[in-house]
Amino acid sequence: MNSKSWSSVFASVPGTPLTNLTHQDIEKRINHMSNSIESVTIGICNGFEEQLFIQNSEFMNTILFMAQIPGHPGHIDISRNERVVALVTDILDILQDLKTSMTTNPEIEDREGKWLSAEPIRRFLLRERSHFKHLVDQVLCDLNNVMHVLEGSRLSNLESDDMIESLRSGHLPGVWESLSRVRAPILQWVQLLRTRLELLNNYLAGPEAPVSYNLTAFQHPRLLLSALLQQKAQSEHLDLNGYSIQSQVCHCSNVRLGLGKSWDLTLQSRDQNVSSSLTDPNL
Repeated sequence: MNSKSWSSVFASVPGTPLTNLTHQDIEKRINHMSNSIESVTIGICNGFEEQLFIQNSEFMNTILFMAQIPGHPGHIDISRNERVVALVTDILDILQDLKTSMTTNPEIEDREGKWLSAEPIRRFLLRERSHFKHLVDQVLCDLNNVMHVLEGSRLSNLESDDMIESLRSGHLPGVWESLSRVRAPILQWVQLLRTRLELLNNYLAGPEAPVSYNLTAFQHPRLLLSALLQQKAQSEHLDLNGYSIQSQVCHCSNVRLGLGKSWDLTLQSRDQNVSSSLTDPNL
């Protein structure tokens, strides 16, 4: 998880303001927190701060279970959330299986995050798997936080409240939509995610690159075009700018791509050279 997705630390204790605190300052404050519930209000956040709370889990859990703060929105009526708990549990099981499926036959990366000794198409597929791994890790983290709130072991915050409300209504939390680039009800979204990863794993499992691809499986389908061009040019030892891609659009949800074929079933000209605009030096 990158630093942009970290929430701010929100442990409030008497003394110096929490602005501009270093990692050591935060750890020192946690270690010296009072055991008196009247003097401390604690929330949980993502990032390295969460690890510090985990290291002090016994103290934290005691505080959170004992907390009786009048009017605090974090007091959850667990009976109202039994269905959400069941839903979150099911999704967690599915996502954990998906995460396991992405750890089989891991490829070697260099220090710059590029895969060694891989052809352009395979590098594209491996990068897609890396994007999906980040997505699954983020959703697992969010759901684990939600589960802790629902179980009463953590106080809620605006983010967890919004996520619980989305799950309760069957909607997809906005942050997951932006990460996955797919908009769908939560159960359909989970099924689509599983299907997309099954396709991706199938593409990676074969000894040779597949001859056709389902573009809906990918997070960044445009980069597949760049990889196709690069691999074709490398195999024939020709200039990348000498290639063009044509597409056949059967209907709005079915797009086929080919190299060296003249497919144009629309009124628009599709036979245009795209190599210069799609070349990605990172692939």
